[in-house]
Amino acid sequence: MKYDVLFRTVAKPIDLYLLKNTYLEKDVIERLKDKIEKNLIKENFGITNVKAHMTSWVQFCNDPDFKQFFKAIIPDIHRCVGPHKQVYIHNAWGNKLNEGEHHVAKHCHHQTTLICGVLHLDDNGPGLHFEDFDTTIKEVTGGYVLFHPDAWHEVKKFKYTSPRYSIAFNIHKNWYPQTR
Repeated sequence: MKYDVLFRTVAKPIDLYLLKNTYLEKDVIERLKDKIEKNLIKENFGITNVKAHMTSWVQFCNDPDFKQFFKAIIPDIHRCVGPHKQVYIHNAWGNKLNEGEHHVAKHCHHQTTLICGVLHLDDNGPGLHFEDFDTTIKEVTGGYVLFHPDAWHEVKKFKYTSPRYSIAFNIHKNWYPQTR
């Protein structure tokens, strides 16, 4: 993996962070994309901030390919939130956005979790916009973003001919203080 950029801001009462990096296992990425397509739940369309197709909230929590990705990003998780002996995937769901009306409404997670993330499975879409950082992270196959739960983010409507596939996830902790 290649570390790309880390943003921090203290513009709010808390220290927000945003880390962008790339996961290079293309075969894992392709399998995850295929699993999204096969596990979309019609009834989930538009019932959350995801105004598009999505899987169940826990679709990828125990998926071996997603667990492989998760294990690989542990060092970046520690870079964002410090060393924790145990972190776990609280939920992880797949999204498929088509051109036109599909989007992800602006929202944040209000400290409901330790860290949030998105893994992009293709290069399609308008980017993942972060209001607090005044930046948009363009989709790159295997690109992922880790960010503070209070960071406002969204995916605007777009006009690409191919769908945008991603996996969004929230990570919780079992924290044990370090001893000297």
